[in-house]
Amino acid sequence: MLLILALACGRDDYEGDGPNECTDEADNDRDGYFDCNDNGCWNHPECLGEGDSDTDADADSDSDADADSDSDTDSDTDTDVPDIGTGLSSVWVDYQLDWVFNPAPIGLENCVQTYRGEGTYVEVSGARVTFDGTWERTSSTCVSALDDLVWVDESGEAYTSLLLDGTEGSPTHVIDWVVHAELGDNTLETADWWVSEMDAPWDALTYTEDEVVPEYFLILTHTWSAEVE
Repeated sequence: MLLILALACGRDDYEGDGPNECTDEADNDRDGYFDCNDNGCWNHPECLGEGDSDTDADADSDSDADADSDSDTDSDTDTDVPDIGTGLSSVWVDYQLDWVFNPAPIGLENCVQTYRGEGTYVEVSGARVTFDGTWERTSSTCVSALDDLVWVDESGEAYTSLLLDGTEGSPTHVIDWVVHAELGDNTLETADWWVSEMDAPWDALTYTEDEVVPEYFLILTHTWSAEVE
């Protein structure tokens, strides 16, 4: 009994009942906790405001509502597409369109159109790289009504864009090719002429596709080849 009383007299009744006990880094009441970690100090002025002192609902101490500890509003889990076309400087494209009718409507017959596009690098955004240059019809055996169906600007100027597959700076395939009059119109939805779902290998940039148009008894053959540096 005397030993217990001696121990009781040798310790404080609770942490924080003496001056500076909530900041002295000592376990004054010898309960295994000290300073603001001891419940005796939780309401002490030195401990008020410890931990998350902001007004948002997350557990960090900044003023935004995401879970990281910086002051911006993202959570650092973006899924940006790497700039696959980094380092490219120029492009040329040869494109041929064969029209085969069976039977041919009156006034139309089988014919071939050829086109060429060239350009120098202007921008890259993720998997899409764009070149600024020209797009021209180089030959045609078709009637003008069919020529008018393939877009060519009167000035001969145009942008060429490629949607690439691969890793940053190392393309492996061309997925889509588009020609467009305005710089920002470089997707299938906004381009003026395109061939999609090509999956043309980077080491042999060629592609051929037969497109059947049954309502016009027509087969269109798209033949595309390119060189990119």
